[in-house]
Amino acid sequence: MDLKLSLGRLIRVFADGVLEAEYSYAVNGNRSSLSYPLVGVQTTYRFNRANLVTEVVNLVNGEVVSSFEYKKFACKKQYKVIRSHKL
Repeated sequence: MDLKLSLGRLIRVFADGVLEAEYSYAVNGNRSSLSYPLVGVQTTYRFNRANLVTEVVNLVNGEVVSSFEYKKFACKKQYKVIRSHKL
């Protein structure tokens, strides 16, 4: 297994010379996506200004198969998770 790093962040994973996984990051360091090119799977992430995840979208061959939206309650340290499936 061969790992490629950039600025201390994992960006690519190779096994026997084949790209297995690829990561991308926003300027602030939050992971913006993770993809597995061999099987056509990708996960994208969105964050708010407090660097808390607000959305996760899972795609297979470019088609959304599931998504999750995270909303924080105004005065509490609790979140509401809205799950959506598209199968």
